Amino acid sequence: MVTQTEEDRETTLASLDSAAVGSRRELLKTMYNVRLQPHEMAQLNQLKRIGHWVVTERCFPDPGRYPYTKMTGASTDGHLMQFRRMLLGCVLVAVGDGAPKDKRDDGAGKKDLRGSYRAQWANANVAIDLLAQIEEKRDVLTNAEIGLVCATLSTALYKSTSLGGETLSLAMAQAISTVPQVIQNAQAVAARTQTKQPKLNKPPEGELTDKQKKKKKEEEKKRQRQLDLALAGSPPAKEPKTGEGKPGVAGWADEEGAIGPNRLPRMVGGNPEGDLCKYIQAGRTCRFKTCSFSHEE
Repeated sequence: MVTQTEEDRETTLASLDSAAVGSRRELLKTMYNVRLQPHEMAQLNQLKRIGHWVVTERCFPDPGRYPYTKMTGASTDGHLMQFRRMLLGCVLVAVGDGAPKDKRDDGAGKKDLRGSYRAQWANANVAIDLLAQIEEKRDVLTNAEIGLVCATLSTALYKSTSLGGETLSLAMAQAISTVPQVIQNAQAVAARTQTKQPKLNKPPEGELTDKQKKKKKEEEKKRQRQLDLALAGSPPAKEPKTGEGKPGVAGWADEEGAIGPNRLPRMVGGNPEGDLCKYIQAGRTCRFKTCSFSHEE
C-alpha cells in the first residue's frame, strides 16, 4: 500500500498516466529522434512529481523541495544518472509544449528540431548537450564532485525558469557555457573538504593513540606507587648508587613488606609487579630472602 502526504498530493500531476508517458516518448522520437533507454527513465510517480513543476509551476523542479537525488533507481546509480533522469524527465513531460511568448528563449527551443515544430519550452537536444558537457569530465571527477556540479546546475535551472522568466531550453543553453567553471569550483570545494578530514591512521582529535594510552597508563601507575609510598612513610626516592643493598643495610631491610630499591614491597619469592630480578635474569638464584623484583621469567 502506497501512501502520500498532503504535500505529495498537491505537487503531483495526477493526469499523467502510463498511456500519456508512452505517447510522449513516441513524440520525443518524432521530434528529436531521441529514444530514452529504460535506465534513463524516471518512474511514473517521479514523472508525476516532475510534471507538477513543469506543467503547473512552469519551471524546473525546486531543488529544495524535489531535488534530483529523488530520482532513485538501481542502488549503483551515481549523481549523474539521477540528474540525467530529472532533466530528461522534464523534457519528456514538456515535449510538444511550445515556448510561451512571455518567456525569453533566444532561439534555444528551436535547436535541431525535426520537421516544422515551433520552438520548444524544453528542447531535448539542448538537454543532451548539457549532459554531454558533464559526461566529458566524468572520468576525472569523483561521484561527490559530480554531485556538487549537478546540485549547482539544478539551482541555476530552477532560478532561471522560475525567477528569470526563461524557457528551460534557454536556461540549459546558458548553463552549458558555465559547466567548466562549475566543475572547477566543485573540485576546489571537494579538495578543501578532503584536507579537513582526519587521516585514516590518525585518531580523531582528542583521542590518544595506543602508544600514548600505554604511556599514560604507566605514568598513572607510577604516580599511584609514589602516592602509596608517601602514605606508608617510605624512604626518600633517591636510590643507592650501588644498586640493591645487602640484607640488613639501612633502608633496604630484607623483610616481607619492606620497600625495595624499585619502590615496591619486598616479597618472599619476588614481587610480580617489579621488573625481572637481575639474579634470575642471569640464571642464578636470588640471594635475598625477600625481593621487590619479579622472579617469574
